[in-house]
Amino acid sequence: MNSITRTLLGTAVLYLSSFVPTASAQMSESLKFHLPVAAHFGSTEIPSGDYSIYQVKNTNGQPTLEVSSPNGEFHFFVQATRMEAATPSTATNVVLTEQAGVYHVTKVEVAGSPQFYEIMSVENK
Repeated sequence: MNSITRTLLGTAVLYLSSFVPTASAQMSESLKFHLPVAAHFGSTEIPSGDYSIYQVKNTNGQPTLEVSSPNGEFHFFVQATRMEAATPSTATNVVLTEQAGVYHVTKVEVAGSPQFYEIMSVENK
């Protein structure tokens, strides 16, 4: 493959039984997912495993996503940008991009909404 970067949609397996998207694509409850490979959220690398993402309300208008593991080993905040797609997503996906053998979480798509979160960088640990 000539492309340096390959996007892998749906690689992170999502458990959506408690996830209910709203019209504004805000996460009303935490989004639980299984990351099948180690990946970077900004500058933080997390191992494969189970995680949850929740949108934290803030005053600056930019979405902040809280990422944590069930055992509390990993807990950090990620700055994101809410973007508009041409059509609503048919599924909720955590999108991984592979570059030179390293995976990066780059996007969270919300089922039924044209809005998605583009991951920016890690704010703090």
